[in-house]
Amino acid sequence: MKRKMMIRPYLGLVVVLSFAWSSLAFSSVVGAWKAYQNNSRSYLRVAAELMGANLNFAAVPFLKEYLITTARPGKAFDLLLERSILAVGIKQYEILSAEILSKSNAPSIRYILAKKLVRQKKYEAAVRELGKAISEEQAVAPFAKMLLASIYSLQRKTDLAVATYRDCVYLSERHLRKVNNPVLVRQLNINRDYCVIGIPRTQFAAGKFAEAESNYLDLPKDSYVWPEILFEEAWNSFYKRDYNRTLGKLVTYKAPVMDFVFNPEAEILNAFAYMELCLWSDVNDAVENFYQTYQDDARSIENFVKHNRDYRVYYNIAQKSKQGVLQLNPLLDRMLLSIVRDPAYQEMDAAFWRGRDEIHRVENITNGMQVCLHRWGISAIDVQDLPCCSACISWWWQR
Repeated sequence: MKRKMMIRPYLGLVVVLSFAWSSLAFSSVVGAWKAYQNNSRSYLRVAAELMGANLNFAAVPFLKEYLITTARPGKAFDLLLERSILAVGIKQYEILSAEILSKSNAPSIRYILAKKLVRQKKYEAAVRELGKAISEEQAVAPFAKMLLASIYSLQRKTDLAVATYRDCVYLSERHLRKVNNPVLVRQLNINRDYCVIGIPRTQFAAGKFAEAESNYLDLPKDSYVWPEILFEEAWNSFYKRDYNRTLGKLVTYKAPVMDFVFNPEAEILNAFAYMELCLWSDVNDAVENFYQTYQDDARSIENFVKHNRDYRVYYNIAQKSKQGVLQLNPLLDRMLLSIVRDPAYQEMDAAFWRGRDEIHRVENITNGMQVCLHRWGISAIDVQDLPCCSACISWWWQR
């Protein structure tokens, strides 16, 4: 008699993928399935199986459930969670409440909690959080160091912030010498560069314009973040009353290679510099150019946003922008180019595509299982069917 057991999608996923890709023994797959059916403590084992098969995004729900349902997750969970965050990023876990996250002593969780506290302007509490369980050898350490330096800068502790930013640069470079994962290499490079410019930003905020001017030059021109600091350098020169240097920095944005930079405030600073130089006709031209460039297109974009509330519309036009497809609105095109080149967007986009690839792998296996189960005359799966699954999988991969 054919079995008619209903199985949740994740359950079938775990069994098939664990056998197809995991290096663990077949008997451990049977044990994982039995454990999964018995209680939530199996979530940790299921997550480990999926991550062993390089299905890191698929493992995230099981790790979250384990953290939510377990009073004291323990060291094994913390180690697995660190691996998960390294693979999928912190955004997958930031949505959890501080109460739930605080159950874990994983260094990356302390970093996430500190970020939440910074958003609430609880700076001293954030500093204490960053002092817990984060050693310089851990993968999150360079990012935690940058957050710590940012807190000191917000607190106007200029000397301490500058020293911590320098530590962040050193720590980022040290970690860069140890990793070869392209995603992590890119993140560390960006982290290092933000720490480099964190120094002059802090000095600018403290009114140390001469020191800031010198330290802005430490950022290499091939950096992801170099285009945005030209504007900051222009403001720094403005406060030094070096208005010609301000105009010189801003004119760089008119170069064709900078057409992706969207910063309307640069036009305003341009007008301010002309005004300080008493070049009144140039001030008037700058103002007229601002309205001619932005007014009509801005209204068009406002109307577009008003009639498009579906986030997928914006995702699709961003993807088209990456492919060089224009939207027939020069202002919108510049905004999109600026967005898709932003490091934060690129990180989220890369994570999306990695997740999509996992879905395709799962769909391929699911389709294969449907074919081979039909071939073997099995309508559903339970633990006793696993030997049949073994034959099915062998047939599917060898056909």
